[in-house]
Amino acid sequence: MYGELPEVTVNGDKVRGVTVRVPNPPKQAVLRLPTSAEMLEYVRSIGRVTRRKTAEPDLKPDQVLFAKLRLDDGPEFDEYEASRAVGGIVDQNIIDTQRANGRYLVTLGTPFGEVVHTVDIPTQKAVVQYRRAISKSTARIDVMEHAVALFDGITRGAEGYADGVEVPLNHKSAVVQAALAALDDLDPVIDPNL
Repeated sequence: MYGELPEVTVNGDKVRGVTVRVPNPPKQAVLRLPTSAEMLEYVRSIGRVTRRKTAEPDLKPDQVLFAKLRLDDGPEFDEYEASRAVGGIVDQNIIDTQRANGRYLVTLGTPFGEVVHTVDIPTQKAVVQYRRAISKSTARIDVMEHAVALFDGITRGAEGYADGVEVPLNHKSAVVQAALAALDDLDPVIDPNL
């Protein structure tokens, strides 16, 4: 289940966290999952939406978040190692979207198992308002906030999360993207049975 981290020993204390590793040079660290507030701060620190590709991404936000999530005091991780570790624990991907009982079931894969969200099919008005809002947004945080608002308006339930674990912001954003894609894939404008 997402959020159900194993118990590990750090400096003689039992904590809930996940061990991340770097193969060369060999080192490891124990991390916890980020809170919604930490994810918002992380997205905000990434800055403006990049409309052009840059040669080198800014990895400082990853290193800052890594430091906040770290539970042990092992060897230092540089910004490249920290970026890989953070990406590993916040990673999610859309596995499947199905139509069931007038709603969409969106399955996400996470490093901690699959989670399934039940969401209403977005109204055309909500879709247009969302797309207009994000087209005017120049900051990643604005795009994330619009996705979270739409998610909160259409979600009916989620399975696969440990008790008391809040649905992460990046999961909410992915579910919204899956629901919008499903409108075209599962509910095309022109009836395919014609």
